[in-house]
Amino acid sequence: MKRNSIVLYLMSLVLALSFFSACQQDDIVINELKEGDGRDLDFVGPLANINFSVYDMIEDLEEDLWFGEDSLVYYLHREPVTLNWEHLVTLRDFDESWTYTFPFASSALKSSAESEPDFSTSIVLSHQDDVRYDRIILQSGSLIVDAELFGVSSYDIRVEIPELTKNGEVFAHTFSSVQSSPVEQILEDYLLTCTSDASIPFNSRLTLNVYVEDIGELSEPPSLSLDFKLTSLKYREAYGYMGQQEANRLDAEMDFDFFDEIEWNDNIKLGDFELDVEVFNSIGVPFYVETSNIRFYQEADGEGGAEPVLLIIDGEDGLVVDYLPAAEIQGPGLPLKPGEYPFQVTKDNSNALDIGNSSPRRMLVDLYSRSNPPNPNGGELEQNFIFSDEELRIDLVLKVPFHFWADSYARM
Repeated sequence: MKRNSIVLYLMSLVLALSFFSACQQDDIVINELKEGDGRDLDFVGPLANINFSVYDMIEDLEEDLWFGEDSLVYYLHREPVTLNWEHLVTLRDFDESWTYTFPFASSALKSSAESEPDFSTSIVLSHQDDVRYDRIILQSGSLIVDAELFGVSSYDIRVEIPELTKNGEVFAHTFSSVQSSPVEQILEDYLLTCTSDASIPFNSRLTLNVYVEDIGELSEPPSLSLDFKLTSLKYREAYGYMGQQEANRLDAEMDFDFFDEIEWNDNIKLGDFELDVEVFNSIGVPFYVETSNIRFYQEADGEGGAEPVLLIIDGEDGLVVDYLPAAEIQGPGLPLKPGEYPFQVTKDNSNALDIGNSSPRRMLVDLYSRSNPPNPNGGELEQNFIFSDEELRIDLVLKVPFHFWADSYARM
């Protein structure tokens, strides 16, 4: 009886060792985290006693977990950083006045809608020489015009802005000696179809034409007084060529509490530290984009602790996108197709793994962008547009795979 017990014990020992050795070759695939089952890994035998719970270690990170096709569990955190381009279309306020003395008699002043205007002037809307506005659909704004004719007993004069229309009708208003007072027009849904020169400087402009439609007797040439105000213009859509303009944002930040929430111990180790940079352009303008001075801090407030670690990518302290394509209009009622540029920062092309091992809590980055860089395919100036979305979006995606260890027993 005693001999049989010894044989049975030795057979159990061999089976236990075989089972433990086989387990070392298998992958653990975790489809979800549940507090009930805890995903406990429990192996008991004469030479080892291993028990730990995946849930216990990363329960605070459940909403940021991602399960890859490679069966690894990842911590995944996406943080958008934006670069504002609202100044691409800059519609300034105008408050202008003109006086003009007609150098001829009353018979020469009587004009018609088909003739040349008796007086014409213009307002340049483009805010720099290489900006050309073709069409602008206004969301809001106000126009105030006042016109008077002095030195005559009576008059009717019409002021017309041929580039300003709504539902196909050109803006026009007639002022008379009987009732001469400023007219105000709210410009919601008005269309500006600017007149521009063929080359730089484009001088995209509105034209004010004055027609003297009726005039009484006069003993001397009359004087015209014209007041013009354009205020609070906001566009809904703008088309043209937006020139080469610049935008920058210093110290754009990304905070992640991954290293605070997880319970670091000998059972968890970082096998990689990946930062995906995904640039999205919902503006119909191509851009040059530069990220630089990417610093990782061990403290959330960036103060105290060790010096920040600078991210080095392929020997450089940043990432350059020479040509980020413009968004594309796919058709009526369809969403824009954004221009995209993905880039992956890994331990193979950077010092990302060293940064991960420093347990950073915060990242700061400087952003710079320039509109309409040279097209690598060559060609003429590109047709640009911009709608309500005035920002470049740069998604910084932190992706960390977990590698689990328990004594000499590894699970990856």
